[in-house]
Amino acid sequence: MSNEYKGPAFLAELDEAAVLTAAFMKRPVTGVAPIKRVVLAAASFYETMTPQYKGGFDGREFIGFKAMLKSGEELHGLVAMSRNPTGKIVELDIWHSPLGGLARLSKGVASVVGDEFGPDMFLA
Repeated sequence: MSNEYKGPAFLAELDEAAVLTAAFMKRPVTGVAPIKRVVLAAASFYETMTPQYKGGFDGREFIGFKAMLKSGEELHGLVAMSRNPTGKIVELDIWHSPLGGLARLSKGVASVVGDEFGPDMFLA
């Protein structure tokens, strides 16, 4: 069994009008297909991803995690999600630290989907 990270389960729960903001992007992305492309591009740079905790507060869900990039850098991350009354995710916020790993991840994501989202989308 592989320990390689394949992408988060929450991608199946996105509303068609969902909005993603992420620390490695300069502006939000809207819609299921574009969000999936960005998130899966980012996930492709993870060697491993390990959830640390899951919780909620004031109608938002939070997932804290640690990830190891294929470059050997460790990242800490937080995913925050808001759902509509039908249970679909309408807001998705993803943050990473430390800054060095975040910058490497952003540069990697830009190399995969940068042409689609424009040269000024990522922190590359």
